[in-house]
Amino acid sequence: MQFLRRIIHSDDIEKGIKLPRSMKHKNVELLIIPVEEQTAKSQLGFDPDSFAGSLKVKNLEKELTMIRSEWDRR
Repeated sequence: MQFLRRIIHSDDIEKGIKLPRSMKHKNVELLIIPVEEQTAKSQLGFDPDSFAGSLKVKNLEKELTMIRSEWDRR
């Protein structure tokens, strides 16, 4: 994967990118990294359908009751 790395003065990008005060009027490192399409899609959020069938519990209600009874209820 190709990327671009440059050391620039923060004043040069201040109009395009809002910087925190601690970075103003200093040299900063600028990294430009391409976003892969598949990576961008996977970061959109949680997909519960992808976990369907992954839990193998014979008696779910019994298991939940047992887990809940272990909680400390102070």
